[in-house]
Amino acid sequence: MIEVSFPVIAAWANAAVFALAGLVNLTAFGKVREIYARWDIPAAFYRTLGIVEIIAASMLAMPELRAWGIAMAAPIMFGAIVMLLNHRHYLYAVPAALVMAALVPGTLATPQPHSYLHYVPAQLSPASSSIAITGGLTNRIMIANVREDSTPRISRE
Repeated sequence: MIEVSFPVIAAWANAAVFALAGLVNLTAFGKVREIYARWDIPAAFYRTLGIVEIIAASMLAMPELRAWGIAMAAPIMFGAIVMLLNHRHYLYAVPAALVMAALVPGTLATPQPHSYLHYVPAQLSPASSSIAITGGLTNRIMIANVREDSTPRISRE
């Protein structure tokens, strides 16, 4: 069974919501066009917004780019909430606020930028060139000796 954490579910749910919203803004079927025309929003704006929403959705779906996706998605949702509240659509603003709130746990699903391997030059003797490698999950040090006259040899200390 695959275990998925709540932050990952929140990030994927946001990706789905933004992908759907982007497709709705790009296609702009009749009812959506009517609403945007009533609010005096030009077609170029909501079509561009649809492209940006799809880009944000794709970034939210990729763990390496999730932080950038959240950075793109948060102002989009803030603007949507402000626009809905400005036009007195309070009930529609509630789900938008929930989507924006779900971005917060999505930040916990971003990978941490640390390296598990650390390379340290180690000079054991003048005839050899060595590199010490330490891992993030262990405290053991491995030293790779490279001599000019032999093959590389790894020793564990």
